[in-house]
Amino acid sequence: MEYKPPLTITEQIARLKSKKRVVFNCIDETSASSILYKSNYINVISPFKHCFAKVDDNKNPIKVNDEHVYERDVDFIEYSEKYNSERTQYPSLYKGIMDFESHFNAILSYEIIHAFNIRNSERFELFVDTLMENIKSTPYDDDVKNHMRSEIGKFKRKMNKYNSIYIFMDRLSLSASITVLRCCGKPLQKYIFSRLYDNNCTLGYEDFPTFDSDCLERIVKIRNCICHGNSLEVLLQYYDIKEKSFRTSSDRVRFKTILRKLKNNE
Repeated sequence: MEYKPPLTITEQIARLKSKKRVVFNCIDETSASSILYKSNYINVISPFKHCFAKVDDNKNPIKVNDEHVYERDVDFIEYSEKYNSERTQYPSLYKGIMDFESHFNAILSYEIIHAFNIRNSERFELFVDTLMENIKSTPYDDDVKNHMRSEIGKFKRKMNKYNSIYIFMDRLSLSASITVLRCCGKPLQKYIFSRLYDNNCTLGYEDFPTFDSDCLERIVKIRNCICHGNSLEVLLQYYDIKEKSFRTSSDRVRFKTILRKLKNNE
C-alpha cells in the first residue's frame, strides 16, 4: 500500500498556496513555516480544512478529484487561530479528565475489591472468571464483547506483575476500568454507579444506562485525544478517520456535552 509522499515544510507551504488558496498576509511564510514545523500540518491545517471548504447540504466537504474546493482566499492566520483556540481548551479538559479518571478508578477499585473479597489469588481468579462469564449477558454487540473478553483475558497475566490487588486496580487504564464496571452484573453495577453518582463522578448522568451509552466510550476517546495531543476537531468530525466517515449530528452533540461538563468540572 502506497502512502502519501512526505512533504518538506517548503513543499507544504507551496501546497497550501496552490491547492488551498492560503495566503500569508498576517503571518508571513517564514513564521508559518515555523508553526507547521513545531505543531505539525496534521494539527494546524488538516482538522480545519472543512471550515473553509465548500460543503454540501449536510455540511460535509465537497471534493473534486479528491481535493477540497475553496471559494475564497484563506489567510494562514485563520488556520492558526482555530488551532490555538482548540488547544487553549486542553489544560482545563485535561484537568477534568484526570479528576474524573482518578475518582472513577478509586471508587470502582474500592467497591470491586470488597464486593469480591479479593484477599488471595483464588478470589482474584474467581473475580476474573465471573467477569468473563458476565460478558455473555451484557447488552453490547459482538465487537464490543470481543474487546471486553480481550481486555479481561489479560488480567491474570497482568496480576503476575504486581501480586497486589491494590496496585493491579490502580494500574488499570480508563478503558479497562470501564470494562470491569460493564461486566459486574446488574445489581453490583447499579450499586457502584450509585456510589459514583453520590460522589459526583458521573458528570451529572443520573442512571447507568445513559452514563454508559452517552458517556463512557466517548470519554475514553476524548481522554486519548487530549493526552496524545491529537485534534478534537478531527474527533468531532469523523466517526472513522480511515474511511472518512462523518459522525452524525447527534453523536457530535453527545461529545460536545461531555466536553462542556469536563471543562466546567461538573
